Amino acid sequence: MFFYILSYSNKYGAVGNAKENWSTTPLSSYDDTFVKDFFQRGHNIVTNVSISGGNNRTTAYFSYANTLSKGIIPENHYRKDNVTLKQSTKIFNDKVTVGSNILFTNEMAYNRPANGWYMNTLTGLYWFRAR
Repeated sequence: MFFYILSYSNKYGAVGNAKENWSTTPLSSYDDTFVKDFFQRGHNIVTNVSISGGNNRTTAYFSYANTLSKGIIPENHYRKDNVTLKQSTKIFNDKVTVGSNILFTNEMAYNRPANGWYMNTLTGLYWFRAR
């Protein structure tokens, strides 16, 4: 797992006689505790169960898998359910095999962080300055 920690700038304002900023006084009191309080511990839980059986003419297989995730961004949740059902039967004195497969997937994601520079949640968080 890779984590990248951004450094904080705590001095804002114009340098020298430059007038490109609203203020010419650099700020030196920058509170970065809100960044540490913003993130939460994330987790992933994956569970699955499968059952198979049959005899010399008919076989069956059933599987259920579930993924639950909680991200490091507040209110970021993910859930995915997979259901698989397979069945096959030999008929006409074992000359023909008839089979069926049923696959079902349901996926839900809440508060997924956006991609890109300006849409990213972290960009706004690091630029935010609490007074």
